[in-house]
Amino acid sequence: MGSYDVKRLDVAIQYINRMTSGRNPVTNRPAPDNEVLINPNVHRCLQFISEVLQDVRSQGGVVGKAPGRSAEAKASLAQTFPYEALKEFQYTQDQQISYFLKQISELSTEEREVPAVPAVHINNWLREKGYLEKRMIPEFGKETSVPTEKGTQIGIYSERAGMGNNLYYRIWFNEQAQRFLIDHFREILTETEEMRTRKKQERKAQQGERKKTERTRDRAQEVTQERSQVRAQEVTQERQQVRAQDQTQERQQFRAQEQAQVRSQQKADRIDRRPGNQLDDPALSSLLANLPDMDPYDPAFGPADSFFGEGWESVGADTPF
Repeated sequence: MGSYDVKRLDVAIQYINRMTSGRNPVTNRPAPDNEVLINPNVHRCLQFISEVLQDVRSQGGVVGKAPGRSAEAKASLAQTFPYEALKEFQYTQDQQISYFLKQISELSTEEREVPAVPAVHINNWLREKGYLEKRMIPEFGKETSVPTEKGTQIGIYSERAGMGNNLYYRIWFNEQAQRFLIDHFREILTETEEMRTRKKQERKAQQGERKKTERTRDRAQEVTQERSQVRAQEVTQERQQVRAQDQTQERQQFRAQEQAQVRSQQKADRIDRRPGNQLDDPALSSLLANLPDMDPYDPAFGPADSFFGEGWESVGADTPF
């Protein structure tokens, strides 16, 4: 737990609010158009810092929970603001929201402190109620706040400012608009607190939904990966089974072919060993072995009868020699 000087916090908040409005934090004069203070990203950052400092200020400069203290909620700016001081407000001139809020904070006295109100609170409420809106300006190439028709009716108007890539509209409040804000100041602060609370709850809910979506997506990815792995294993097993079956069939076919060849060879050997399929007459075997290599149909050897003897053609296939 830590604590900060409340007066220094008030000055820091005032400086931040001035810079948020594009003004010199020390002199409170409009910043030159080429200064970094009017950069949109710097502007959003300063708004965020202003909200943080305002939260710290609303807790009396204490950060963290003191030991032994109850967890009761701290009083908000809407609850502690001295609205009776607004009765002393006097219109002086048309001015931007930062000057208007500075004039209100200057209503402080020795007996009564009027805290600084962030300009972002007023602007957010005016946008929520339809007096201001973010509008895309093609000439600027970006969105900028401008008064709506409803805002114009209560005395809000704008003028072009900036140069180069930093063009924007300054929002001004005439006497009617300033009186309108004074009359609705309690409503503005109260509803601003409610809007901030609602937005925090929405952000928390969105974060919860986002985490839930991420968990669901992660689980879906895990399930998909598990299914892919299981399917890959199944495919691998199927391929191994098919390959094993193919190899078994190939071996069976090869074995069957070998057995068929063996049986054919055995059958041929049995046929060759049958009676009548061998030359059992030694004299005939000797005669055939000694025959010269010649063609009995060759004319040089004369007619076939002279070779085999007369009547050889009438010998049947079953007639033995």
